[in-house]
Amino acid sequence: MVDVNKKNRKIELKKAPPRPSLEESLKGKILSEKALQLKLHSEMKLLGQDLDPDARTVLDCFRKPRLILERVQIIFNQTRKAMGMEMKTSDQIREILGDLAEKGYIEIDKFIYENEEKEAFLYQIRENNF
Repeated sequence: MVDVNKKNRKIELKKAPPRPSLEESLKGKILSEKALQLKLHSEMKLLGQDLDPDARTVLDCFRKPRLILERVQIIFNQTRKAMGMEMKTSDQIREILGDLAEKGYIEIDKFIYENEEKEAFLYQIRENNF
């Protein structure tokens, strides 16, 4: 038996649109080396991959968006002491905080308290910083 409907159907072949050349497909997608480096750096920064373990630990100390050096040192060394690791001095932690400020993770705010210049470290707390 022959299906009558199959005989009477017209078969239409659709032509696929022509593929763009490689040059056309890359047009507008080519980035300069500097732009690519900036993009990679920003992605690394979002993931925290450009930080050493101590710098990540210092950032983890920020439970509030504004802390002074002494408070950061206390929180940082509590975790190290509990793990039996060598504790860091305030100068070492200040150096780490300075590096974080240079990389754009935190900001340093100078203020005067009881006629003495102090520094507060400001960190924008976000979920999934790393």
